[in-house]
Amino acid sequence: MIQRRRRSTPLAVLAIGTTLILSMAGCRSEPPADERESYVMAFLVTGKSSAEKSPEERKTVQAAHMANIGKLADEKKLVIAGPFGHPSPDDSMRGIFVFDTAEVAQAREWTETDPAVQAGVFGMELSRLKTVAPLRKALDNYQKALEAAGGAPEKVGMRGYAVVLAESGEKARAALDGLRTGGKIVFEGGLEGSERGKYVAVIDVADEKEARTLIDPIGGEMGYHTVFPWYATVTLLELKKG
Repeated sequence: MIQRRRRSTPLAVLAIGTTLILSMAGCRSEPPADERESYVMAFLVTGKSSAEKSPEERKTVQAAHMANIGKLADEKKLVIAGPFGHPSPDDSMRGIFVFDTAEVAQAREWTETDPAVQAGVFGMELSRLKTVAPLRKALDNYQKALEAAGGAPEKVGMRGYAVVLAESGEKARAALDGLRTGGKIVFEGGLEGSERGKYVAVIDVADEKEARTLIDPIGGEMGYHTVFPWYATVTLLELKKG
């Protein structure tokens, strides 16, 4: 499902290959800010030089990009990575990374090791993320599953989710209270320094029908927001077990 302003449009489910991923079950209410952990969230966006590359060049850059994701994860620097689906409110938005640092400058240094960023195929929009979600555990869960699968990411499996970005964290949290109580919020937190919104949440939805059923009725209560189809490893759901 894709929702923008106060109305929503359908979510298209499109499988996209990737590596690691995210997150945790949200609690019923946000704790004080000093009880939350800080990370840096990066929105991967289409770079200025992307259109200039040939299909062969893009294929080579993509392979190097994926290899760098694995390297950063092995170094425990990158704890989340997952692609957006299509159609979406903004097709220039390509994916989400979350880095295990509270410092934007440090995360920027790590993004600059990406061959796709160096080539101008991708860009990174960085902002600080404050959340109670144990994102480091998400990476641990993924890596354990990957090891059990013999190092084959395709055997771990991917599934669809919905990512909500809202201008008002207060309105969005209140509107999503029913989903939170029902265990449908995988992850949520505040964003500092992002033009995309001040609040982000990942919703556990199996398909477009469920996304519309859950989010459409509360869209008017959330204020201005967008909803993107997003893909992540199935191990993300393990964090909902506590």
